[in-house]
Amino acid sequence: MTNSPISEQEPPEPSPTLKPKTAKCMICQSQIELTEECFPESQARELSPSPSACGQLPSGSTEQSESDVSVEVSPVASRNLFDIICNSKGPFQTPMCKGCTDSALSEMDVRLKELDKEFSEYSVALAELEQTRDIRSRDSSSARCRLEALKQEESELMARVERLDAEDRSLTEQMNKMNVALKTVNSKEEEAFGKLRNLHRQLLDKEEEEQSLTTQQAYIDSQLAELVKMNVLNFAFHIWINGKIGTINGFRLGRLPDVQVEWHEINAALGQAALLLHVMNKRMGVKLDGYEIVPLGAHSCIRHYERDGKVEELPLYGTGGIKLFGQTKLDRGLVAFLECFCHLSNSEKFKITLPHEMNSAKGSVKEDNFEYYVRLEFNALERWTNAMKCLLMNLKWAISVVALQPVTKEDLDAMANNRRVL
Repeated sequence: MTNSPISEQEPPEPSPTLKPKTAKCMICQSQIELTEECFPESQARELSPSPSACGQLPSGSTEQSESDVSVEVSPVASRNLFDIICNSKGPFQTPMCKGCTDSALSEMDVRLKELDKEFSEYSVALAELEQTRDIRSRDSSSARCRLEALKQEESELMARVERLDAEDRSLTEQMNKMNVALKTVNSKEEEAFGKLRNLHRQLLDKEEEEQSLTTQQAYIDSQLAELVKMNVLNFAFHIWINGKIGTINGFRLGRLPDVQVEWHEINAALGQAALLLHVMNKRMGVKLDGYEIVPLGAHSCIRHYERDGKVEELPLYGTGGIKLFGQTKLDRGLVAFLECFCHLSNSEKFKITLPHEMNSAKGSVKEDNFEYYVRLEFNALERWTNAMKCLLMNLKWAISVVALQPVTKEDLDAMANNRRVL
C-alpha cells in the first residue's frame, strides 16, 4: 500500500497490464492510490484487465474504467476506529494515508501502555486482597484469645466494683460526720467574719488617715524640692550691668568722669560683694588661708592674719574723693578680696571656668586679652570701673556653681532651727 496522497506527489505510471486504483482515506478523506498488494488474489484477478479488453478500450474511457474499480468505503464516524482496523480482512477495507496511519499507531501505543499499567495495578490490588484475607484468618484466632482476656478482665472489674461500693459506704459515713463538724465551723466562721468587718472598718479609717498624711507629705516634699532647686543667692544678690557700670542689689560699683557715683553707694556695693563671697565660702566649705572676710555693710573689711600673729584690717570702703595716688588701704583690701575669690575658684568643688581670668599676684582681671587692675592707684576711672564690672560678672557665675551643691543635713537642721547658714 502506498500511503502518500495524490496532492503531494504524482502517481507512478501504471503498468501496461494494470492501472493504479484510487480510494479515499477513511479519516481525512484524502485521495490515495491502491496497488495490487492491497487486494486479495481473488479480487486482484477480477480487477486485472484482459489483453483483448485493453486493446479495445478507447482512449476516452480511461477515467470511467478507473472509477468503476475504485473501492467505496462506508462512513465510520459512529464506529470504533481500532475495532474496524482489527476486524478488517485487509488494507483495502480500511484505507488510510501515511499521516493518519502514524497517528493511529501512536494512539495504539499509548493505549497499550495504559493497558499495561492498568494490568499492573490490578495485579497489585489482587496481591493485597490475598494478603488481607490471610491477615483476617489470623485475626480471627487472635480475636478469640482477646475475648477470653476480656472475660477475665470483666470478672476482675466486677470484684473491684464491689470493693469500691464498700469504700463508698464508708466514705458516706465519714461525710456525714464531717457535715456535722462543718456546721460547727460555719457558726464560728460567722462570728469571726463579724470581727473581721469591724477590723476592716478600722483599717479603712487608718488607710484614709495614712493617705491624708501621705498627701501632705508629698506636698511638703514638692515644696521642699522647689525650695532646694531655687537659687536663693540669685534673689539675695542681684548682679546686673547698668550702662558701663556693674551693680549688685541696685548699688553701682564704679564711677566714670561723666557718671559721678557717690562713695557711700560704692561702699554699699563693696559690702554686698563681701557678704556674697563670705556666704559662698561657707556654702562650699572653703577655708581662707590668712584671711577672714568681715561683712559689715558699707564698712566691711578683710582681716589679714600675719605669721607673727598680728592682725591687720583691710577696709573695703573708701573715704571719699579721688586722690592722685589712690587710697592705699582700699587698694590693699580690693587685692585681698580678689585673692580670696581666687582661692574659692581654685577649690576642688569649683568645677567651671569663670568668664574673666583673675590674677591675684597682679591684682588684675582680664577681659578680651586686656588686663584691668582693681587698684585705684595710677589707674583711670574707666579701667577701674571695668575691672569692678568683670569682678561682679565672675561673682554671678560663681553663684550658679554654689547653687548646684547638694543640701547637707547641717543645712536642713539649720533651716529647721530657723537659722541662716552663712
